Amino acid sequence: LAEHISFAKFPKGFTFGVATSALQTEGAWLEDDKSLSVWDNLAHILSIVEDKTTTETTCNSYNLYDQDIALLKQYGIKHFRISIQWTRLIPHANVNSSISKKAVAHYRKLLMAIRDAGIEPYVNLVHNDVPAAIYFGELGLMDENFPQRYKYYAEQCFSLFGDLVKYWFTFDEPWCDSADGEFEPHELNTKPYKIAHSMLLAHSEAVNIYRTKFQESQKGKIGINLNGAMYWPKNPKSKEDEIAAWRSLMFVVGWFWNPIMLGDYPDIMKARVGTRLPQFTDEQKKKLKGSADFFALNHYYSFLAEDGGFKNQTTYSADINATHTYLSLIHI
Repeated sequence: LAEHISFAKFPKGFTFGVATSALQTEGAWLEDDKSLSVWDNLAHILSIVEDKTTTETTCNSYNLYDQDIALLKQYGIKHFRISIQWTRLIPHANVNSSISKKAVAHYRKLLMAIRDAGIEPYVNLVHNDVPAAIYFGELGLMDENFPQRYKYYAEQCFSLFGDLVKYWFTFDEPWCDSADGEFEPHELNTKPYKIAHSMLLAHSEAVNIYRTKFQESQKGKIGINLNGAMYWPKNPKSKEDEIAAWRSLMFVVGWFWNPIMLGDYPDIMKARVGTRLPQFTDEQKKKLKGSADFFALNHYYSFLAEDGGFKNQTTYSADINATHTYLSLIHI
């Protein structure tokens, strides 16, 4: 692979790598003490995947990771992002719950094998696979105890694996859990905002514990992996479309990045969502502000934004109030 990729156009210092998630690759869905994650439930019990694929085996990297790493080394990969399964490390997912010794042994062997191959590991703490016991609880991710339960899990990861990891991500694409979930119609006006709020508080707790207890000795960095499209005005001469494009970006990327960098939601969100948007306390704002050592973004596509399209609705999409058209090569 390395022979066929040109690095000539990338700036000096650019790191080219590959990424996986434990849920999508590990398999071994009930091996070695592991409990169920949200997607174990969705795939096995509710069978929501169209072709009925489950998490039972996937790529079986839990047992074949040495072959995976050998291939990465063969292809000249120097940077590799993985994730840890919360349900494998702490099966009961509660504060002060017992740690699976088998999971600790597995992830340490995996991380050491990655490093021994001359590859830098990057680790996601949660890649869309929170424990089913939390997700399907009465309040799910909105439960006021979620940030503390997550903090406990994150702290164990830092303590157990921090000597082998220099780059941490608290969550992968929190927008997907917040805005792209399966909600009942009556939940669309508030639930996305409440979930995002809880995840941001959990993020800040994890970053705070890492910085106060581990960062100085482990010399690592921590952030969050966001996702978001780029939005361009459908009519470049329309001020309304220009504002709609900016508004879309604020409601997707700014929704998370503004609190993480500035301590609060974008003004445009506060103005349009009003009292449906949860508020941070002064203490929470202080803990959130600056809670990332780097900016990380998964970017897949861009859209043309046109102002309007939603009438007489009170939902997340209606709050954005923009119609998005996929920007393909035909538009260029």
